Amino acid sequence: MLRLPPVRNPLFRKLSSVRVGLVFLAALALVCVLGTFLPGEESMRLVFGTGWFAALLGLNAVSIACATYRHLSETIPLDDRPVFFRGPEDYGNLRVNDSIASARGEADLDAVETVLRSLGYRAVRREKGAISALAGRCQHWGSVVAHLGVILILVGAAIDLAMGVRGEVVLREGESTDRYFTEESGPDGKPLGFELRLIDFETTLHPNSSVPDKFISTVEILDGPTHLRREVEVNRAQRYGGFVLHQNSYEPAPEISRYVLDLRDARSPTPRPIYVEANVGEPIDVPGAPGYTLSLEETGQTVQCAIREPGGAVFAHDLSATPSEMSARLAADEPKGRFHVERWEKIEAYYSVLGVMRHPGIPAIYLGCLLMIAGPTISFAVRRRRFWALWSEETGRIYLGGRSRYATSHLERDVAEIVKAIRKGATENA
Repeated sequence: MLRLPPVRNPLFRKLSSVRVGLVFLAALALVCVLGTFLPGEESMRLVFGTGWFAALLGLNAVSIACATYRHLSETIPLDDRPVFFRGPEDYGNLRVNDSIASARGEADLDAVETVLRSLGYRAVRREKGAISALAGRCQHWGSVVAHLGVILILVGAAIDLAMGVRGEVVLREGESTDRYFTEESGPDGKPLGFELRLIDFETTLHPNSSVPDKFISTVEILDGPTHLRREVEVNRAQRYGGFVLHQNSYEPAPEISRYVLDLRDARSPTPRPIYVEANVGEPIDVPGAPGYTLSLEETGQTVQCAIREPGGAVFAHDLSATPSEMSARLAADEPKGRFHVERWEKIEAYYSVLGVMRHPGIPAIYLGCLLMIAGPTISFAVRRRRFWALWSEETGRIYLGGRSRYATSHLERDVAEIVKAIRKGATENA
């Protein structure tokens, strides 16, 4: 059994006291509650990301660690110390008690000791005709395990504050970056360790409302030979390279002119058009048509769509024309090329704001949570109970008794088993 030397230092005893620990925990709880009323960035800047909050976490961890050590070095050894009842009158005060005539004396005590060990009593002590036994010694370790869980959670939170990352990446469709930005990173940002490209950003609104229903960023992760395509949306983050990517928000991009077009393929046997989204001044490849590129140019109120074919031929389409004018041009006897624009519409362009997070303290926090569950489970599942036996030469009887904080059914079973063993021994010797 682990034995630790007790510490008599006054400061240690103050830090390990329940009263001081409750004060520290109450202060931490109050600060956390007040911090939740502040906006996200303000709460980190004024509360959760400050040095004094880290110091408060440290004080709580030190206080709980001191209380745990004191529990191990003083409380557990004191509670596990064997206590002997040497008078028959002492057994009448126990919750469960009985006595049985014994003609064999010490031999019957041997039987009592054997039965107690078989029933799970591990700390069985015998002295001068008396037995003291203890079962469920590990129940004390439930509080120790729970304390260690709290300490791990506080340590994990401190690691997150010291080494965690809370940054952002702002991208528009087609744009790539290998850096993220925080308040401390400056204009150059910090390296991600991989390239992140925004392929598509989609937002939908609630019916008859301007309130967003959902917004989704389709991103591509480029890391050497690794090419991954992922969808990032609210409450559905993606993980890569030690980072967690969240969909934080989006922002309008009024400086970008963006159009959606339906292209009709003259070679396609099906009437289904090809859907294309393009920005003015940014050429793109026509989907499903290698070597074909599409570009948009905007001059005042005029928007021209140029489709370049593999041979170098360029066919222009005036998106400023009305649908009837476009239909008339298509019907005219003039070169049209493989693709023509069937429908077009100007749409709003956005920047996608992706949160870039790293939480190195999460494993410690998760382990701490498991220990906090395991601790009370141990305390409630393990039934700690004490048992005593005494052989009185004066009365010629063996006195039995037990005590437990819980139901007495286990003790009553123990007494019955011991009485049965003594009677069996008496019968065999008769």
